[in-house]
Amino acid sequence: MNTIIWVAIIAMALVLVFWRIIKWYNELTYWQTVVDEMWGRIEIVLRKKYDLIPAIVEAVKGYATHEKGAFVEVAEARSQWSKANTTTEKVKAANRIEENFIKLQTVVERYPKLRADRQFSQLMKRLTYTEADLRQQRMSYNNVVKRYNVRTKLFPIGVVAKIFGFTEKPFFTKEM
Repeated sequence: MNTIIWVAIIAMALVLVFWRIIKWYNELTYWQTVVDEMWGRIEIVLRKKYDLIPAIVEAVKGYATHEKGAFVEVAEARSQWSKANTTTEKVKAANRIEENFIKLQTVVERYPKLRADRQFSQLMKRLTYTEADLRQQRMSYNNVVKRYNVRTKLFPIGVVAKIFGFTEKPFFTKEM
């Protein structure tokens, strides 16, 4: 009789442990999916932004034909982003575009007629709205990544994360 009770207790304990592992696995899967969804939103905003770049470069070329280096660097950085496969590669490429785009904006400052151009002004307004959207999406993404990454480190859910191959996700920062 005692043996049956002990077997039942051990069986119940194993069921509870197994149930808890499944719960943690599902929680990690949920947060991983949310991170991926948020990254997808960032990619959409980045694509909108980077689709504006050729039009902006063309507008600037009309006024600053001798500033070819700035145009080439922006185009190369945009191409690098398109070819990137991982989130980390895309963040590095996005940061490179930002650096080169700042150089292009410096060129724009030297041409008051360009800033007064209606088409260029409209493009820059669209870019400003896109930048604001990107800032919001970046904050949301980083917040979700923080929640996910914390879960992959906490005990005992971190053990489950390691067993099932859940790894930390990169933040979208300028330093990457």
